[in-house]
Amino acid sequence: MRRRQFLTTACVVGGGLLAGCIGDSDRIYWSYETERAVFSDPVVVDGTVYTGTQAGDIFALDAEDGAEVWDEPYEIGTDDAPGHLRSAVSVVDGSLYYGSMAFTRHVHALDADTGEPTWEAPYETAMIKQAPTVADGTVYALDDEYEFHGIDTDTGEAEPPFPRSIPRIPAAPPVIDDETVVTAVDRTIDTLDTQPGDHRWGDPLVLKSHIADGALIIEGGTIYVGTVEGTLLAIDLETGDPAWDEPFDTIDWPEAKAPFVGGLTAADGVVYAATERALFAIDADDGSFRWDDPYRPGGGTSFRGAPTVVDDQVLLGGSHGLYAIELDSGDPIWDEPAETRGSATTDPIVIDGIAYLGTDGHRLYAIDTDLDGSSDDARVNLGITSHHDTWADQSG
Repeated sequence: MRRRQFLTTACVVGGGLLAGCIGDSDRIYWSYETERAVFSDPVVVDGTVYTGTQAGDIFALDAEDGAEVWDEPYEIGTDDAPGHLRSAVSVVDGSLYYGSMAFTRHVHALDADTGEPTWEAPYETAMIKQAPTVADGTVYALDDEYEFHGIDTDTGEAEPPFPRSIPRIPAAPPVIDDETVVTAVDRTIDTLDTQPGDHRWGDPLVLKSHIADGALIIEGGTIYVGTVEGTLLAIDLETGDPAWDEPFDTIDWPEAKAPFVGGLTAADGVVYAATERALFAIDADDGSFRWDDPYRPGGGTSFRGAPTVVDDQVLLGGSHGLYAIELDSGDPIWDEPAETRGSATTDPIVIDGIAYLGTDGHRLYAIDTDLDGSSDDARVNLGITSHHDTWADQSG
């Protein structure tokens, strides 16, 4: 029996299987029902999918069949001060790290195998809406007052917050490339040494436009950042100078111009950037457009979040499910998207041809893409929100 013939019959609800999932595509491998929308970008490490919901639950599910790995979900916060999770967790060396948006605001660590808490940082931060990241035994987290924290992965002990510039709500999670941490806040990009935390450029770089939520990546020594004005900038990581003669601007396609929706990644010399209305492919070296036209599926479709690159395709979540686009041409691969119940609310990540995607229809989906490979792009390989074993192994 082919994989899809079996998997289209399986729908996981609270750990059980139901026959069929009404409203879902026949590409569905399995789906897991949650109490609230899934906003935490799925992370897949050692055969387990980790994600979280608006209700404040963190789940660990078997990537193959969607069965629950932990005895029960881990609940963020308390009955008096519930929390919720809007960003990805980080899973490294058997530990799961997340930043809390509960009224008890801490960076927390759980045992990734059991879901049992191992520590919480011994001080209260402002709310942490962006995903933490991990490098060389340190968890880095940026809170809503732009305090930047470095916390020992083993003990939870923390150094004083790193030097800060202006207090603003973070636009993107901290990104680590080699020994440099890049932060994006409001209109400001800053670079810090992981040790001892000194500013690399002397002063932060202030842009003309506000940075779109989550729209920052690093690839090949260049920072790429998308703005709410629908422009894409390239900045030299070492110097802070522009890397292109001029920014890429979606104004050349008025029907597609819109703020970037946190949707940046890069692979093989191309930056893939999504606005709410279209997906663009931009040459990473000079900022030129690579396709004849942006990919616009029509039908009132809106995109959310970052694409991911797998084999010869780029995949992206939208209001009708998961979309697959040919890398070279920008043409759709499938006649129609892999339809899900509710709109996509997370970035997709692909492992061995199976894409994992959360929706506001209270579900996490595993979707058969007909591919054999796994996500291989800058966002995943640097552990920016979604990640898999490649980044987890490098960061331990």
